[in-house]
Amino acid sequence: MYKSRLLSGGASLMSSHTKDNYGRFIGRPIKERFWEKVEKTENCWHWKGCLNNRGYGQISMNGKAVLSHRVSWEIHNGPIPEGLQALHRCDNPICVRPDHLFLGTNSDNHTDMVNKGRCRNGDRKGEMNPTSILKRYEVDEIVHLYNSENLSQQKIADKYGVSRVTINAILRGRNWQHTTGIGIMP
Repeated sequence: MYKSRLLSGGASLMSSHTKDNYGRFIGRPIKERFWEKVEKTENCWHWKGCLNNRGYGQISMNGKAVLSHRVSWEIHNGPIPEGLQALHRCDNPICVRPDHLFLGTNSDNHTDMVNKGRCRNGDRKGEMNPTSILKRYEVDEIVHLYNSENLSQQKIADKYGVSRVTINAILRGRNWQHTTGIGIMP
């Protein structure tokens, strides 16, 4: 049996979100708080509670924000095995309807995204990539600092709070090529 990452620390979906000084759960059960934030429509079940910065529903559990669609999965299907995610068939990040969810790896999620046309080659480059740390103007500055100021890759990396590998990838045209125009170098 898999241990739920959501429910680690002895909590269960029937328990509340806080403990008293004796380790007993107090407050309202997560299931109760979950259902009061769900609006069932003909198609998706919409999360009406708090959203994270990527537009996914979230709810507080044991003092931490957890994704509402993961809570829905566990309410209806039990624990999510380690290394798996709850993915959306409907591509609606606020949907918590259990038959719109399926389990998969991060790779499965990416493949699903590409297959459904949500991420085609050429999309989500540079600042549009949610994992991007740098802004376009910073990349331009990095290329300038390296070429004109003769700063080392490590000094540039330290200045922008990224790794030297990131700076090297920019200067070799592996990252931000669409901005810098630098061809990929071996």
